[in-house]
Amino acid sequence: MRALMLLGMKPSPAEAPLLPAAPRRELSLFDSTCVIVGIIIGAGIYRSTPDIAGCVPSAGWLVAVWVFGGLFALVGAMCYAELASAYPKAGGDYVYLTRAYDRPLGFLFAWAELWVVRPGSLGAMAFAFAEYANRIWPQAEGEAARRVALAYAVGAIGVLTLINALGVRQGKWTQNILTVAKFVGLMAVVVVGFSMRAPQPADKHGPPAAQATAVQSSAAQSSATERNDAGQDAAAQNDAANESASKADTPKTDAPGESDSRADGPNQNTPAAPAQWVIPVLGWPVAAVDWSAFGLAMILVLFTYGGWNEMGYIGAEVRHPERNIFRALMLGTAAVVAIYVLVNLAFVHAVGFEGVRSKTVATDVLRLALGRGAEAAMAALICVSALGVINGQIFTGARIYYAMGRDHALYAPLGRWNARLDTPLVSLLVQASVTIALVLGFGLSGDGFNRLVNFTAPPFWFFLFLVAISVLVFRAQEPDVPRPYRVFAYPVTPLLLAMGCLYMMYASVNWAIANRSGEAFWAIGILVLGVALSFVRDGVSSTNGNGPAEPNSQEPDGRGGQSIA
Repeated sequence: MRALMLLGMKPSPAEAPLLPAAPRRELSLFDSTCVIVGIIIGAGIYRSTPDIAGCVPSAGWLVAVWVFGGLFALVGAMCYAELASAYPKAGGDYVYLTRAYDRPLGFLFAWAELWVVRPGSLGAMAFAFAEYANRIWPQAEGEAARRVALAYAVGAIGVLTLINALGVRQGKWTQNILTVAKFVGLMAVVVVGFSMRAPQPADKHGPPAAQATAVQSSAAQSSATERNDAGQDAAAQNDAANESASKADTPKTDAPGESDSRADGPNQNTPAAPAQWVIPVLGWPVAAVDWSAFGLAMILVLFTYGGWNEMGYIGAEVRHPERNIFRALMLGTAAVVAIYVLVNLAFVHAVGFEGVRSKTVATDVLRLALGRGAEAAMAALICVSALGVINGQIFTGARIYYAMGRDHALYAPLGRWNARLDTPLVSLLVQASVTIALVLGFGLSGDGFNRLVNFTAPPFWFFLFLVAISVLVFRAQEPDVPRPYRVFAYPVTPLLLAMGCLYMMYASVNWAIANRSGEAFWAIGILVLGVALSFVRDGVSSTNGNGPAEPNSQEPDGRGGQSIA
């Protein structure tokens, strides 16, 4: 213990259970909101939008998918606002699962976060950063470019981990700067998209309804060749099956110029196309959707919206958590939903639905204003967005392992807080090491971004489902716990979140099976190992007052505990 103190580390609760709790309430409402916004807004809005457009038949469905995803995110944010304000402690989901379902399940969650979910999410964003950093500063071509990209990815993880290890203030200042920069960049894309418009080849061929139908037909015929990644391949297969099944009763649609001849009436030898509902004001026809492809679109959208659940991990460091946790969650999530929907509307306005399916849609929009400089500007914006996600997840993720280390003897070193730096240093270093190992392992075999997304999706949705149900469990088991915020429309809201999580878990596993994606099954294998360890190690866990579920009296709890204004 003396050696630990000389190194500036506080002993774990197993060694000194009555030492003051390490986290201090350093995060203001603005800081907390920046954490939420910064983690949600990543490279996905630029990278995944063309893939999502490839899964749906029309612009109306594209916007609808983003609206549905935004509503789901708001439902989740409301549930987390109740949990995080009632139990504002370090560890978030680990605290809720341990308290609601007992220690083995809490351990299993932290185990999955340590080895699968957190490093997989960090690694995916690191690959996104590396891809676009290599466009700004190209150092090699061909196979050598992959090694350079790996160096960029590893460097991003290492540098941002170092910044967060230096102190909470350094980490939050970095997060605030990156969040403001990426938000301003997105607003610039929106302004350009609504103020300028690329020439539309279909404009001279007829009224808007005919244009939209022609664009849908052209997009449906070319979508299979445009989908280059794993997610798009699955959607292409679904579209092909859907097309072959409907050939008997669906007329063939020709080029945009020829579609006008059918605007006045169907061909005598061709059945009339069924009437489509048109979105008021926008005039977009809502075509029939392939629900399997729609499921893939929702996976991509909700991955892009991911991050609203991160507030719980830093609950012990938020000032005045009884009011600021709810405000940060709702302000941050609502702002992201609004900007995402606006971005997609701007994309459709500027380049049309067919243009949104382009792999470089955001660059195409910026090119209307910046010309040749659009590529560099967009690459820089995506790099900043990815770095904001990486920094935020490094900051929050280390708090999960810190909470687990306080409660389980096997991971006691993770529960130590560096007194001099005022950070969970060991947790930060372990998190970085596991992430870098995954980046190297997945990156050397190619397509690291999509493979890591596949790796993390099933366990993420499984545990999020259990957290949603914990809202009901706590209301029944602990009705007297003060709840500064009670979720709207209880119990409908947490049940909606739970059902959405079940659907997403099914969709992610089904997609992995359909595409023979082994990464998801590797993740399940790691979870099975964690199940065994959760029961074996629980017998020798530390017994310092039930860890984060029932912290010692020195830990700030937001209701009379330590706080700095």
